[in-house]
Amino acid sequence: MGSPSRKGTTTEEDLPPPSPDVSVLVPAHNEERTVGDCIERAMQTLEGRSLEYEIIVIDDGSTDSTHAYASEVAHTNGGTIRVLQHSARLGKGAALVAAARDARGKVVVVLDADLEYAPEEIVRLVEPILQGRSEIVFGSRFAGQLDGMSFAHFLGNRILTKATNPLYSARLTDVMTGYKAFQRTSFDRLKINRSAFTFEVEIAAKALKLGLRVNEVPITYRRRLAGQSKLRWTDGIRCLVHLLELKRVDESS
Repeated sequence: MGSPSRKGTTTEEDLPPPSPDVSVLVPAHNEERTVGDCIERAMQTLEGRSLEYEIIVIDDGSTDSTHAYASEVAHTNGGTIRVLQHSARLGKGAALVAAARDARGKVVVVLDADLEYAPEEIVRLVEPILQGRSEIVFGSRFAGQLDGMSFAHFLGNRILTKATNPLYSARLTDVMTGYKAFQRTSFDRLKINRSAFTFEVEIAAKALKLGLRVNEVPITYRRRLAGQSKLRWTDGIRCLVHLLELKRVDESS
């Protein structure tokens, strides 16, 4: 036990823990088959690069054993992993905002629990930010390797990206990617308020409007092997409508 601090002085024990390099946010809804593997692979990747990190899993109202599996991994890894839980499903956007509220890292990375994105590629997204070259990094599936994306999913992604670029004078290839990294202060500036899937276009539109340095890196995408996709064709329409709404608000403000 350390000696008590004298009045008016601060000891090492009184200081808050140092901020990690990276906070990995893992939103999960009914992902019991993959969430444990996702966490462990992310840990191995970051430890292999000697990065200080934390992993925050947010169970968004799962009705399976997602919370139990994530908690089991967290229990065996001390305070490196934390598991938050929504009693009801609020949407991926709401889950990320809740997790980001607790995050302490200099860089925040979003990694889906379904393993469609490879945890081994986290560093590819993080490095440009840690090196001061970017404020936000999108992992582009279309600049990398695609494996098994459905035609409807492919078409919807391309349409939304093609719609975004002329609206915001951008040259992005994958607006709707779920694999993103943010400088923590830049994430806070976005003030995300969409709880559902439409938050993806909100991120892109607000980042471009603010003039943040948004870059892309190629990533590998493999269609999920376990469970079912949470996306429907109507989500794409909602995203397009929201994108146009955001632009209209920009022009009227």
